[in-house]
Amino acid sequence: MLHLGIIVASLFFCCAPPGAARDSNARLTAAAILHRVAKVEGITGANRSRIATITENGHTWTELIVVKAPDKLLIRSVYPWMHFVRYLGFDGKRAWTSSSFGGGGMVEPSVERYIISTLAWYTSADTIPGRWPVKLARLPDRVIDGRSYFAIEETPRGGNPSTLLVAQGTFKSAGESSRPGRYLMCMQRSSNKSICTHTEVISDGRVVGSVDVAPVPTKPDDVQFEMPQMLDDWTTSWLLQRYAAALGSHEPATQILRGDMHQVVGAMPTAFSTQWQLQTTRPQAFAISQTYGGREYWRLAFDGKTATAMRLGKSLSPSYLTPIFGMAFNHCEIHATECGVRVTRLANVGLDGRWWYALGVTSLRDPALWYDVLLDPDSGLPSALWLQGDLIYLADYAADASGRRIPATWTTESMGGTFVIRDVKEIF
Repeated sequence: MLHLGIIVASLFFCCAPPGAARDSNARLTAAAILHRVAKVEGITGANRSRIATITENGHTWTELIVVKAPDKLLIRSVYPWMHFVRYLGFDGKRAWTSSSFGGGGMVEPSVERYIISTLAWYTSADTIPGRWPVKLARLPDRVIDGRSYFAIEETPRGGNPSTLLVAQGTFKSAGESSRPGRYLMCMQRSSNKSICTHTEVISDGRVVGSVDVAPVPTKPDDVQFEMPQMLDDWTTSWLLQRYAAALGSHEPATQILRGDMHQVVGAMPTAFSTQWQLQTTRPQAFAISQTYGGREYWRLAFDGKTATAMRLGKSLSPSYLTPIFGMAFNHCEIHATECGVRVTRLANVGLDGRWWYALGVTSLRDPALWYDVLLDPDSGLPSALWLQGDLIYLADYAADASGRRIPATWTTESMGGTFVIRDVKEIF
């Protein structure tokens, strides 16, 4: 099926009597035609996510569409030329919006109708019973460029009507329109025929743009379709819920991670590596060390009260800010009460050509102890930690034996240089 809610429409075409069509086609109902479409295109009703790249009027933007049948939808639209990201969602009862500029809430009626129409389309509500209710009506057949098409009007409950064109003979969905003067025509399909991978956008009889669609492997969960809480700190609870769920199963109070550490010289990690180890004990205790050839030559630790540092067996003066490492490494942002910290929503952050949600974490005991967490807007997982003097990028998340998600790559940028820690795993 074809549908991209932002650019749906109708082409100038001529209506033709069904004289050339066989009598059997003339007797088919709208439901019967769609049943044949579902069979030909292999529509099974599985939850699918897609990302569409749309080009029109000199601009290109993307839309990520995530659906969970029967009645949940999330659309993320990214407009690069405006540095703007907008979310539209439906949680089964309410339609909402939020944006990278902050703020959001319930949508106006016209946007709600659009969201419901998009939801019905991507959950295949017209062909699969039990989805969003859709009223079907067969319209007079249409002829475009000498080819005959069935025309079916689809009106989801609470949504906008649209017209689907189905090629006679092949029973493949070929075009869709929702607005006079603009139209979508499918030009290429995926190997399994269930997704239109390339669509032309036609307005007033001429091609004005295109839509390229690719499937995205996701496992949608209910929380990502829920409207963010509209408080002063309007998304903090929502983000933290997503964050905790993305990490996986219950996080242990004590954890040991180990990996290989390389210094970066000239933008490339050196071949020489040391053994890096991090042990954490909630709420704020930690010990981080480097060893080579079985000998520990650097160590920094905090037991919740006192910080210590060692290099080649000699004591060093630890930084006053050492406790923030304990706060960050123990994920105090999702254990605020236990850690004694306050978590607030910060303005979204743009970094390396991307943007992240940002959370600020501040110690209630000492406000000078604070750090920021940057969360990936897609996965909900932390992508970076800003520890005042250190910026740590976290990447390549993988599940451990208990199902928790752990970043396998840590890249630290600090006054001491840049270091990459690879193949990080939990030690049981």
